[in-house]
Amino acid sequence: MSDPFGYEVPSKLDKLIAVVIAHARQKEEILLAEALAASTYTVEEGVYVRTWDRDVEGHAVHFLVPPDHFMLLDIDNLTDLEDLVEARLDRLVKVRNEFIGDVTFEVSEAPSTPATGVLPSREVASDLWGDTEFLRLFITHKSEDKERATEIRDACQKLGIACFVAHEDIEPTAEWQTEIERALHSMDVLLALLTPEFHESPWTDQEVGAAVGRQVPVIPVRSGCDPYGFIGKYQAIQGHGVTPSALAGQVVAACLDRFAGTKAQMKTALVARFEQAESWSTAKKLMGMLETVDALPAELLDRVAAAPAGNSQIAEAWGVPERIATLVERPHQASDQ
Repeated sequence: MSDPFGYEVPSKLDKLIAVVIAHARQKEEILLAEALAASTYTVEEGVYVRTWDRDVEGHAVHFLVPPDHFMLLDIDNLTDLEDLVEARLDRLVKVRNEFIGDVTFEVSEAPSTPATGVLPSREVASDLWGDTEFLRLFITHKSEDKERATEIRDACQKLGIACFVAHEDIEPTAEWQTEIERALHSMDVLLALLTPEFHESPWTDQEVGAAVGRQVPVIPVRSGCDPYGFIGKYQAIQGHGVTPSALAGQVVAACLDRFAGTKAQMKTALVARFEQAESWSTAKKLMGMLETVDALPAELLDRVAAAPAGNSQIAEAWGVPERIATLVERPHQASDQ
């Protein structure tokens, strides 16, 4: 239906917004792009005029953003985001005597998106995570806990878990916030080091919010602070007096037993790490973990069986080839992945 006032831009907004979303994704402004893509919008037509040309009329676009996406936006700089989207939309307007005069974001009453249990493509942000078969764990922490976070990262890496620790894993020349957003968009699990000062940082709470918004499992590590707010429902791991190696083992157990969406990827990650064993002791440790995993899929059992032929550290680790044979031959219930 044609606009009774003769406006053209409102009928073109679907296409213009799609271009803005694609542009945001290209610039890796992932959280903004997803918020726009999940939103509905309304338009106030012809509510602005440009002071130097009274014949040019502008429209206001009001985005209604679902709560789980709105909470991921930088609320302290919401006006800047609105201005950014307004400017990009207006640059796309090629209609004589019309322009975009305002953009606003509001929280809609739409329910949050239900969890699907589907992990991101392994190719997404693979430059940040490395081995595409490893599970992806984002570690959020206060800057004072950088050393502890790095120790946990190193211990997890030995078990097939690739970790992103912002203070360690961002290249000096990279756009700091953009890289963190890329990691948040592509993580499988978030681990929160809950120290007494954790809540003082706006970044840590936003990173937790990103996990909640994406329905990503959260593993709180209680280190002087109990889980609160959105992550209060998650069972915490005790952090005081626990070695990084032991904590990494608990992360593996949680991903195998507590979170249905990460089970299959954690199994694949353990097998991939076993294939890479660089010492006899590593081969024995990973063999022991594989023996505790229920219902390994047939394709993973085949890889375990073939591992000694491709890795001398596995082949020469005392008792491991025999344990592999026992593992492959034992009855396995149907895998639920």
